[in-house]
Amino acid sequence: MKKRLVFLCCALGLLLATGCSPMPAAPEDLLDAPKLSEKQYEVDRALREQVGQDIKLKYPQSGSYRSAFTFHDVDGDGEEEAIVLHTCQGGGNAQITVMDPWEGDWRVECTYPGLSPDIDFIRFEQLMAGGREAKEALEELDGLCRILERLDLQERVRLDFSIVNDMRYYNGVIFRGYLPGLASGVLAGGRYGNLLRRMGKTGGAIGFAVYLDQLERLDQGGDYDVDVLLLYDPQDDPAAVAERARALAAEGRSVRVERAVPQRLRYRELVRFSEGGQM
Repeated sequence: MKKRLVFLCCALGLLLATGCSPMPAAPEDLLDAPKLSEKQYEVDRALREQVGQDIKLKYPQSGSYRSAFTFHDVDGDGEEEAIVLHTCQGGGNAQITVMDPWEGDWRVECTYPGLSPDIDFIRFEQLMAGGREAKEALEELDGLCRILERLDLQERVRLDFSIVNDMRYYNGVIFRGYLPGLASGVLAGGRYGNLLRRMGKTGGAIGFAVYLDQLERLDQGGDYDVDVLLLYDPQDDPAAVAERARALAAEGRSVRVERAVPQRLRYRELVRFSEGGQM
């Protein structure tokens, strides 16, 4: 596999984020599973030898590609790579494994986790030129997905690749936030490093706008803005900090996570996070 493997991964990230709604029985659950061709059999054998026998093939339920095996020349080197859709370790979310032809056999190049056990469709899209930026975007998205899975939040977050904002302004992940009981989003934002470059500055930037008119419809009340203010240092593991915040919230308390105490914030308790998740 070569640099343009990122083209595949960004395109396939789309399919694993769409299997959240109820669907009919998947092809792999039918009495007679689809028979493998000779080429598919060789890929399946090589995959099980390298990953393990405990895998279950997954089949897209719509779209042009309906097999657990898709052969596509992703990197433009004249050879087709094999893209295999499956689950591992007795179930769990669907995964994408990319395999490359190697000395007459197939070799696993990379595996990417999904956020759902079901697969809606698979589609290839042309990615803009600029391999470094695309690779950084993929690594950021992959890290985000792993944190969401670690916190068991995959059912509360949806990856929507149809959201497109002004690319002259944004240059990374964009997001929208919603609250129970409100039909409209309460915030929207994303990364906007492009804006800094247009202003002659270097560095990264991320932010969002909160729609106060929507928040005013919620009953806040109380003498404090938040029950617990959790402070962390830049070197702390973000996933571990998030887990600690979730544990505090599970006690029925509202939690705000910051690196420093915000001005005019009213809090009941100040908690400092230290390495290893200990207080």
